Amino acid sequence: AVHDRCCTISSNGTIMIMGQLPHPQGIPTHRHRLKWALPSACLILGISASCLRTCDAAFGIAPSTSNPSRVSPMLPLSPSANDPRHYARHDLYSSRTSTSLLAVKSASESATSSRLKRTAAFTDWAKENDIKYAGIQVSSGEQNSGLGLYATQSLSANDIVIQVPTKLTLSVESPTDYNTVMERELFDSNPKAYRNAPWWAALSVQLNYYDKINPINEGAGGVTMKPWMESLPRAYDTPIHWSESSLQELQYRPTMEAVALQKRLWKKQYDDFAAASPHFASKISYDDFVWGCETARSRAFSGAYSGSAFNPIPYATVAALVAIYLGLGIGTVEQAANGAALVVCGSILKDFVLPKLLKVQKYVICPLIDMANHVGVGASGNVAFEYFSDGFSLSSLEPGVSQGSEMFIQYGPRNNDQLLQYYGFVEENNAHDVYILPPIREWDIGALEEACGRKVGPGRLEKLD
Repeated sequence: AVHDRCCTISSNGTIMIMGQLPHPQGIPTHRHRLKWALPSACLILGISASCLRTCDAAFGIAPSTSNPSRVSPMLPLSPSANDPRHYARHDLYSSRTSTSLLAVKSASESATSSRLKRTAAFTDWAKENDIKYAGIQVSSGEQNSGLGLYATQSLSANDIVIQVPTKLTLSVESPTDYNTVMERELFDSNPKAYRNAPWWAALSVQLNYYDKINPINEGAGGVTMKPWMESLPRAYDTPIHWSESSLQELQYRPTMEAVALQKRLWKKQYDDFAAASPHFASKISYDDFVWGCETARSRAFSGAYSGSAFNPIPYATVAALVAIYLGLGIGTVEQAANGAALVVCGSILKDFVLPKLLKVQKYVICPLIDMANHVGVGASGNVAFEYFSDGFSLSSLEPGVSQGSEMFIQYGPRNNDQLLQYYGFVEENNAHDVYILPPIREWDIGALEEACGRKVGPGRLEKLD
C-alpha cells in the first residue's frame, strides 16, 4: 500500500508507482495557444494589436525536451538551502556518499562563481543585440544554489521580463533539420548525416560550431555568439560521467539501464557523424559532442509550432486587392471577403494546424531564458513564442514574483530519474516521480516470504503465467 500514490501493473508484471497528480490548474507544457479571435469583419484588415501574444512554447528538449507538456510555468519560491530544488539545473549533485557530496558541493560553488563572472559579458552582449529584459537578473541566489533568474522588483502576473529575437536562438526541427550553415561547414560531403540526426545531436553540432569553430552567426547578421557560449556550463556531473561502481550504488536498475542506453546512442551518433565527415571529427571530439548533447538536453524547450513569424505583407496585399476589386466593381463584397478569408485561413493552417497534424516538433535554446531553473509544480514563469514580434518571451504567472525571489519555469512533468539523468539533480517531494519495480517473476519469492513471515497463497504465482 502506497499512500497517495497511483499504481499500475503492465502486461509483463512491471509495477509503476506514480507520484501525486499535479494540481488540476497546473499549466501544461509544450503547448501552443492561439489567443486571437477572428471576427469576419477583421479577416481582411488583419489581427488587432491586442492579440500580440500567442503560441506558448515550453519546452525542455524538452526536450523537450520531449515531454508532451513542457511549458514554462513558475512560482515565486524561497527554497531552503537544503531543498534539492535549490541545486540549479546545471549544478553538480550527488547523493553517493557524504564525502563525495561535500566534494561536489565545493566544486559546484567554484563552478557557479566562475560562471557568474562570465555572465557580465553575456548580459552586455544581450543588450547590444536587442535582447530586452527588465525586473530580472542572473544571480547565484542563496548558498549552494546555481545560477538562476531572480526578480529585482515585485512582478505582477503577465509582466514580460525577457524578450529574445528568434534570430539569436539555436533551433532544429524534428524529424528533419535543415541548417545550411552546419551542412556547408561540417557535412558538405554528406549533408543527410546532419539532416537526419536526432534533435539533441543537431543542437550539439550547432553549439560546438559556435563554441569551438566559428562564433559568428550568419543568420543573425554576423553577430558573435561567443559571450553566450562562454556563459554556458563547461562540465556536467550527470550519471553518464559516473563510474560503474557509482551507478551501482543507485541500486536502481531502470536508471542504470537508461544511462547505459544513453551512452550507446550518443557514441553511435558521434561515430556516424565522424564516418560521414572526417572534417567534423577533426574539429569536434567525442567529449565536445557529449558536452553539446548535455547542454541541449538540459536547456532546450520544444513545441509543435514550426511556422514563420507574422508577415504583414500578404495581408496588406490582400487588403489592397480587395479595395481594387470592390472599387472597380469587379465582384461583390461577399466574394472579396471569401478570397481574403482563404488567405488568412491558409496562413493559420500552415503555421499552427499542419505542424500538429504532421507531428513536427521545434527545439529551441534561447539565450538568457535558458538560465531559468525548474520546479515540478507551481511555476512562476512562462515561456512563449511571440508570433507578431518574431521572438520568445518569459513572463510571470499568477500570483506574480516577489522582489528577490527566483523565477522558476517547469521543464515538464519530469520524474527524478529523468531529472538526475539529464539535468544532474533530483527534486524532493516530486509530484511527477515514478518508481519502477522489477517484474514480479524476478523477485526472490523465498526472501519475500521470509521477510513477511507468511507464504504466497497456492496458485498465486502460477496465475502470473
